[in-house]
Amino acid sequence: MYAKPLFSLPQHVRIVVVLGIMMLLFGGCSLHSPHHRLIATPPRGTAPLPLQMPRALLLQNMLERWKKPLLGRLDSFTAIQRVLNLRPLVEEAADQKAAQPYLKMIAHSHHLSYEQAKKRWVLFQLADILVESGGDENQISSANAAGVAQWIPSLAREQGLKVAPPKAQLLTQQIVSLNLQIAKNAEMSSSVPPSPAQNMLALRDQLVNERAQIDQRFNTRLAVFAQTRYLLHLYPRFPSLAWIFQAYHGGQMGERKLLYLYTGKTAPTNSLILHGDQGHPLTYAQVYLTISPHRHVRAFDYLYSRGDDHRHYWWKVLEAAHLLEYFRKDPGALFPTWNALMPGRLQDAVWYPKGPTYAFDTPSEVEEAVKKHLLLSVQNLTDVRISIPTSSNHRFPLLRPEAYGTLRLINALYKQFGGTEPLTVGDCLLLNPSSPSAKADSNPASSYVAGTNSSENRPHANVGPPLSFSYHATGLVFDLLPPADKKSLHRLEYTLDFLADRRIIAVTPAHDNGLDRWHICPNPLYGQALAEWSAK
Repeated sequence: MYAKPLFSLPQHVRIVVVLGIMMLLFGGCSLHSPHHRLIATPPRGTAPLPLQMPRALLLQNMLERWKKPLLGRLDSFTAIQRVLNLRPLVEEAADQKAAQPYLKMIAHSHHLSYEQAKKRWVLFQLADILVESGGDENQISSANAAGVAQWIPSLAREQGLKVAPPKAQLLTQQIVSLNLQIAKNAEMSSSVPPSPAQNMLALRDQLVNERAQIDQRFNTRLAVFAQTRYLLHLYPRFPSLAWIFQAYHGGQMGERKLLYLYTGKTAPTNSLILHGDQGHPLTYAQVYLTISPHRHVRAFDYLYSRGDDHRHYWWKVLEAAHLLEYFRKDPGALFPTWNALMPGRLQDAVWYPKGPTYAFDTPSEVEEAVKKHLLLSVQNLTDVRISIPTSSNHRFPLLRPEAYGTLRLINALYKQFGGTEPLTVGDCLLLNPSSPSAKADSNPASSYVAGTNSSENRPHANVGPPLSFSYHATGLVFDLLPPADKKSLHRLEYTLDFLADRRIIAVTPAHDNGLDRWHICPNPLYGQALAEWSAK
């Protein structure tokens, strides 16, 4: 399964020989061709690696990590507008009689006035809606959570909502299809909508009303009011906003188990939250930042065994709250902030906006870079496996020094944290798919774009490289495949969190060539320090 050296020549000689053969195959290029396109050198900041970081700065970086996933998607601009428009409804839901006793508890516990507590609550409920559904009433998750509040059927029924998943899903498919047709017609005609378009609007509205009647998860008013009651009802057992939202996302039993494993005590959850840190409040931040493969190991193993990114949920909600409050105060800042995050692209594009100028188009360019030690071979790392399709003529186990050093740093920390299964590296350098030689590849790289709901026909900000551009062509990024061994998997996830929380790398989950993987991009701010790791 893994690429192995086929003969025993020195590594740099083998690469040059293979590249020479490829150049002969693709147009008779010479190893000594005097003409080479100028390939720009990526920026390399000189900041030292912040492996040790004050907690306040670490928390700030952890929130910054989630800005791009929340705000940098193609649909983020629309999603935030939708959620901000829900504020009057969420405020009204907070005024319902069933919510008031719990808001008074929050006000008393945090030394706030009732109105301040209500305002704070509304902000965080809106933030949760942004994370869960982006305010899209048509949203249905893989777990069959539905509507703006993303109620799963069983919990929705417990809260008194009428639920009919199969019928509602069928209606949703018809509604989404009509919305696409309506949008297409609107693009084609700027005048008064013709009769067929008006008919589609009427039919869409009829289907929306029918769906809200049979499945109240799609009745935004009822769903939001029920969500407010349910979330606030958790407060006596989980007297902290962070613990409320973690319990909402992962289940009350799950958070109770995490608290028991962390403290070693079986007291009620509210007691553990209020007094679990040596008599002081035990925050979710304290748990997240102090568990590791070497400390609170049982709690670590449990939290990292949870699926669907559960350990990060509170950080997403907290960053969403910051974004919503910022744009509520300054609506005009929304578009330029969204635009600066390169919508629809990976963090790669934000950190390396001139990506195409760093791309390798031809085997001769790769050969020249290898000779100059501008590209280093991953095969030199004897304790790392390589999984690259052998049928491809345009995939190379080569990386620029800062990416190569990043891989070595990850590997060193992974072993330090107890990982035992060798790391498996997927795609490294790919020739630029837009180049003629790369187009000849019978198995071209399937490029994946941030958010993965990408279509170049969708409207997006006019900034940054093309949506289809793959940063694998630059040698600056690489993929890691998950270890099969669960213990090693959790240690690798912790290693990636450790570096991503400090903004040393960006980590994007991806699925390519039939395999789950993590796409890794080094932060150019630490480019020089990471490049120095290539020699360690």
